[in-house]
Amino acid sequence: MNDITFFLIVIFVFVIYFLPWFIANDRKHPNASAIGILNLLLGWTFLGWVIALVWANTSNRQQMPIVLSAGGNDTKKCPFCAENIMKEAKFCRFCGKELPINSMNKHTSKNTDEEDIQNKIEKIRQKIREHGKDK
Repeated sequence: MNDITFFLIVIFVFVIYFLPWFIANDRKHPNASAIGILNLLLGWTFLGWVIALVWANTSNRQQMPIVLSAGGNDTKKCPFCAENIMKEAKFCRFCGKELPINSMNKHTSKNTDEEDIQNKIEKIRQKIREHGKDK
């Protein structure tokens, strides 16, 4: 075995051995240092390596505190996960998705929604009339 092949094998083993730590750093896991230490000290036992890998792939979002409001009119439902969130929210605290701009202003444009529905109904009626004349 030549030197280049040996060097490539050593690099490959190093990358595989520290894969859980690399994943934790890449995902900006808050416990990346602890995962690296666990991986370094117990990674040689296959069980320690698997535990570090699973830990590196767990959710790294911290739980947001639940804030209960006095009034029920200052909340709306998230269009993605249907959890109650504040009307002024730009991100859902449950699913973490950014809310579309039109859903933030939906409570102010109730009349335009009704007008849109009426316009669509009228267009459907016109198509039905035109279709009836064609026969």
